[in-house]
Amino acid sequence: MRRVLIVVVLIVAAAEVFVRRTADSPTSLRRREIIIEQTSDGILVRSKQSHVGLWEHLFGKDPNEEVTIKAPRQIALSLRGVNGRVNVTDIDGSIEVRLCARKFLK
Repeated sequence: MRRVLIVVVLIVAAAEVFVRRTADSPTSLRRREIIIEQTSDGILVRSKQSHVGLWEHLFGKDPNEEVTIKAPRQIALSLRGVNGRVNVTDIDGSIEVRLCARKFLK
């Protein structure tokens, strides 16, 4: 089966956000949307499930996303609700991690 790949690069304030999305089909990519927002507290990267037909809901496959954020060293990093591997390097500020479903590496 063919793999579909989408790469998004967004520069927000002093940070760069890279999103790499892969799926088995364009239909699978439409199952979830990645939203990147600049807020008063910093950058918010989140996902939003899209409504798909019943057949796709029951038998379709979710896409995979890999998010990389390049930010200045002097930041306070807060991660919540991450379901996947987290690797943090070269940060001089505080790190807060909540509800991380997989491995956290520092």
